[in-house]
Amino acid sequence: MQNDLKYGLSFALCGIALICFAIGCFLGLNYWTEGNLIIPIATTIIGCYTVCRCIVIACQSKSMRNKRMGLIREFTSCIIILLFLLAGSLPFTKFLQILDKEERLKTEVKQTVNSISQIDSLYLAYAQQRVENYRMHLDSLSTKSKEYQEEIGGVSKTYGKGDIKGVQIKNATASLKRRLIPEQTDTIISRRQEWLKSIGNVNVWNYATPKNIKVISSAGSKWTNDYKTVSQIIYKGENAQPFSYPELNENLETFRADFTQFHAPDFRCILISLCCFGLILLPYLITRRKKNRADGTHE
Repeated sequence: MQNDLKYGLSFALCGIALICFAIGCFLGLNYWTEGNLIIPIATTIIGCYTVCRCIVIACQSKSMRNKRMGLIREFTSCIIILLFLLAGSLPFTKFLQILDKEERLKTEVKQTVNSISQIDSLYLAYAQQRVENYRMHLDSLSTKSKEYQEEIGGVSKTYGKGDIKGVQIKNATASLKRRLIPEQTDTIISRRQEWLKSIGNVNVWNYATPKNIKVISSAGSKWTNDYKTVSQIIYKGENAQPFSYPELNENLETFRADFTQFHAPDFRCILISLCCFGLILLPYLITRRKKNRADGTHE
């Protein structure tokens, strides 16, 4: 009864240590791959299976009749476990470093989201100002001038003899506005703002956080470039430049670049790895060796 309790406790501690270490490794790999879960999941499963299999082999080897072969299998199994833990200390270190920078990460994400959330409103204001400037420019020209006829002719249809300047200008400015602000713009902006609100809170333990950070860090540049492309259409007579947003906060991009780089394990992580190694070996350490084992080469 006492031995059963001892074995049960050793396997429980072994399982807890392995699971905790595996979670740290998985999250570290998840940040390294920026949310591509295939590699972290596959690597973690393979690592856990290998460690568990080695523990079973090491325990069983203590009962082998061939003493030499048993010792070789025990030693090999323990070395494999140690190597896996040392290899796992790299992504584990990565996750510990992210934990250390959690508050800074939250601040960077919040500032970046706030910066990105202003892009749409700034562009709408830019587009409206361009339309107004274009209207004022056309309004300042004489309908009989060659400049007016050249500029208005390509964007406003003639309505016969009764056509007036106000209608022509209205048509021309409406044409420019449709180019700068397509029909689906309001829907796109609404979805963007809802998405930004949903990912504003960062939890480093959430497996989706690395992917969200990747999307957030690239969203600002992408949205700005999309608006820049649309606003490159400049009507004749306009004195305008394509949309730009030089104040865009891109500090998160630098922070994100550090995710994809592994660093040498620090003392903390090595110590954790060794402690996990000792706990994982508990079932092996308390397993008694079989007496009367032969030294020959056959069982």
